[in-house]
Amino acid sequence: MPSILIISEKIPSPEFASTTRTYHAIKHLFTKYKFKITLVSLSALDESPQYLNELKGYCEDIHIVDQPQYSSNWSRQRLFYAAKEFLPSLKIKSLLSSITNVRYSLGLQRKIEDVTSKKKFDLIYCNCFALYFSLPKTNSISIFDAQSVESVTFYQMAKVERNLFIKLIYLLQSYKAKYYENKCLLFDNWICICSADDKILKSRYPFLKTYVIPFGIDVDYYKSSGIYKEEIHSLAMIASMNVPHNIHAALHFCNNIYPIVRSSFQDIKFYIVGRNPPPEILSLANTSDIFVTGYVNDIRPYLEKATLVVIPQLAGTGTKVKVLEAMAMGKPIISTSIGVSGLDYPIDDSIIIAYTPKKFANSIIELLNNEKLRLDMRNKSISYIESHYSLNYSTEQLGILLMRLLNM
Repeated sequence: MPSILIISEKIPSPEFASTTRTYHAIKHLFTKYKFKITLVSLSALDESPQYLNELKGYCEDIHIVDQPQYSSNWSRQRLFYAAKEFLPSLKIKSLLSSITNVRYSLGLQRKIEDVTSKKKFDLIYCNCFALYFSLPKTNSISIFDAQSVESVTFYQMAKVERNLFIKLIYLLQSYKAKYYENKCLLFDNWICICSADDKILKSRYPFLKTYVIPFGIDVDYYKSSGIYKEEIHSLAMIASMNVPHNIHAALHFCNNIYPIVRSSFQDIKFYIVGRNPPPEILSLANTSDIFVTGYVNDIRPYLEKATLVVIPQLAGTGTKVKVLEAMAMGKPIISTSIGVSGLDYPIDDSIIIAYTPKKFANSIIELLNNEKLRLDMRNKSISYIESHYSLNYSTEQLGILLMRLLNM
C-alpha cells in the first residue's frame, strides 16, 4: 500500500477553505486507494477537536504542533515601530503587524524532520503556503497544493488602494508572499486550483510541473433545507474576515455600493458573515440594516435566508470557495470579475458580473425586483456546480494524479 505524509497548516476540516480539500482527500485516499497516511499539522486556537477525532480513523499517525506565536523581524519592527504606535488607523496598524510577522514554525520543521527520519514515505503532500520550512532530503515524491497566489492578490490590492502608505504595505506583503513562493519551489509538483493560477505560476517558473485540480463542493451538504425562510431584500457576504482582501471588499461594498441600494429599499438588510472580523468591520454594524456575525458554526442558514449573495472582491486569486457554496445553495450572485476569476468553466447567466460600483448597485436593485430572473439563476447555479465542481470529481482527480505519480 502506498504511504503519504500530509503536512497541513491547520487540522484538516471543512470549516476552513484552505484545508477542506485536504480533509476530504484524506478520507478518499484511505477509503478508495488504501493509503497509509501520516498527518503532521499545526493547530490553531479556533479549531474544533471533532475533526481531529474523526481523522484518527483514517490516519496511521497524527502529529499536532502548536501554532507558533509569530515573532517579528527586529529590523522591520524597528522601521515601523513608531507608525504602529502613533498612526490612528486600525487598518494601517493591522497591516503593519502582518508585514512585520515572520511566519515560520521551528516546531513544525523539527517534527517533519523527526517523522521522515523514522519512516519512508512514497509521497509528501503539503498545503502550507503560509509557512515555509526546509523540505527534508528524501526520495519521496513531493506535491505542493497551491490554493492561491498570494503575491498577486496583494499586488492587486496595491493597485486599487488610494492611500499611498497602505499601498506601500500591500506591495511589501506581495514581496513577502513571493519570497514564500520561492521557498516552496523545493516541491517536485504543484497543484493549482484553477487555470488562471496555473498560468501565473508557469509564467514565473517555467520549469514547474503543475496540475490543475478544481475545488470540490459537497452538493448534498449544500442543498437547501427549506427550514429557513428567505428574508425579502436581504444581502449576504460570506468570507473569512481576517483576510486583507476580504476586509477591503467589505469596506468597498459598504462605502461605495450599499448606499445606492439602500436608497431604493428602505427594508434592505446586509449580513457580513465570517470569522474574526477586525474593528473596522465590526464598526460597520448597526441596529437596523447591517449585521456582522463573526464566526458561525454553519453558513447554510445565512445563505438560505439571503435573497442575494454579493462578491465585491477587488483582489484575489484561486477559486473563491464561498462562490461555489452559494451557487450550490442556488443563490443568485452578483460579483466583480475578480470574484469569479478562478472559475474555469463559462458561467453563462448563472452569475451577474459588475465592473463598476454603480453597475454593481444597479444589478442588485434589478435582481431584487425580478423574482423570475432570480429563480432562473438559481437553477443554472445548481446545475453548474453539479456539472463542474462536485466533491467526488475533485477528490478522485487528486487520487488519480497521486497514483499516476507513483506509476501505479
